[in-house]
Amino acid sequence: MGDAGALLPPPYKLVDNEYSLLDMTDLVFIDPVSTGYSRAVPGEAPKQFHGIEERYTVGRRFSFGLYATRNKRWTSPKFLAGESYGTTRAAGLSGYLQQRYGMYLNGIILISSILKFPDSGVRHR
Repeated sequence: MGDAGALLPPPYKLVDNEYSLLDMTDLVFIDPVSTGYSRAVPGEAPKQFHGIEERYTVGRRFSFGLYATRNKRWTSPKFLAGESYGTTRAAGLSGYLQQRYGMYLNGIILISSILKFPDSGVRHR
């Protein structure tokens, strides 16, 4: 992009992003089963993961403590990011990480938060 944010004309080329955090961070993506690239393993019914409570607890099944220990990341800054319905999971998961692992986060990033479930068309049990 140009200085004013306008697209430059082709031909386009790839350049290194000098502001990227990728060389200094660990990014771990966890999607609930059947969202993004996440799928149930062969032999497991995806439907067992599709309830409200089941989707909320997807992050609990990933062992944050084991990841932090194996990769020596306990002292690293930690952030959770959630998008849409993932914002409520990120909020709940932050408390779970504190209680279960004593893992405190440096922040939570909420992207396109769902604020009013009754207006979303989602049925609650």
